Amino acid sequence: MSNIQYLALGVLHRGKLYRNSIVSLVAGRVVIQPFDGEVAQTVFVSGLVAVCDSSRLTSGHRRALTLRVQDAPLLDRAVLRADRYLTSNSLYLGEASEASTPVLLLLPRK
Repeated sequence: MSNIQYLALGVLHRGKLYRNSIVSLVAGRVVIQPFDGEVAQTVFVSGLVAVCDSSRLTSGHRRALTLRVQDAPLLDRAVLRADRYLTSNSLYLGEASEASTPVLLLLPRK
């Protein structure tokens, strides 16, 4: 079975921004690669993908993050807003990957 990969304008992972990158989950691990050409079976996200801890992420967090990204006038502002929210709510995936399960949260822009 093939894993879904996402090409995003920005990937937020553990407080770091990866611009124009491909992100996927492979055997429960986050894989982020710089975009350097077309890749088969890749879904484009015209916005951000945030790597979050699935045990902390609620539907309320999803809605709040979606609004912050969609309402931002520029992509850089969307990154700043999303990063602040993720950090203040401890939603980033923890360093001890054994204790945390990653989830890719798609945050497209309008």
